Amino acid sequence: MFIGVKEIAERADAPAKKARVVLSFLKEVGFAAEAPGARFAPLATEPPSIEDLARAASRYEQKRAQDRARLAAMLRYSQSHLCRTRLLVTYFGYTDHPACGTCDNCVRAAKTAPPIARELETVAATLAARRNGDPATRRALLEEALRRNRGAGRGRALKIERVKRPVFGPLEKGDIVRHATWGEGEVVRVVGDSVYTFFPVHGEKLLKTSFLEKIDA
Repeated sequence: MFIGVKEIAERADAPAKKARVVLSFLKEVGFAAEAPGARFAPLATEPPSIEDLARAASRYEQKRAQDRARLAAMLRYSQSHLCRTRLLVTYFGYTDHPACGTCDNCVRAAKTAPPIARELETVAATLAARRNGDPATRRALLEEALRRNRGAGRGRALKIERVKRPVFGPLEKGDIVRHATWGEGEVVRVVGDSVYTFFPVHGEKLLKTSFLEKIDA
């Protein structure tokens, strides 16, 4: 015989909301059946043993943990400043994927990126000089290339040093950061001089801010 949640709660001297949660649990683990109108009935003549309930509760808790993880992933996708394609690809277990360049986050980051007009002008001038074939110009270009190479080496060294201390001030929730090992990630919580940071593929890590480099977006 099916009985309504309200009546069951009154008999158990428990709030209706808690009774509904317990009844839903018993239904999911196969100890009760539900009829329209939030009415329930037992499926066994004898009540389940404590051991049966403990095993069922363990399975139920595992399912709840999986549901919470899925919900967290959905919220992260909707609220994150990281590439959305990258988040989707890594969620389904594939290896890390580069930023797509087409989602709203990638487009926003591209719009706020530093202009590269000077770089393009330098490349264009270099190509034009090469076409001219002037020896003096070629020699000047070679010297410039060597200077650039030495400067790039210093830049790489400075970049390595930057991962040891914050460069752009304190970090906040939502900031995009880079780690020397795990690559780009997003700050999800700040705890003193440490932050919980989510890295696609690698998951959430608790790190000192001195090991992260903030990326302007």
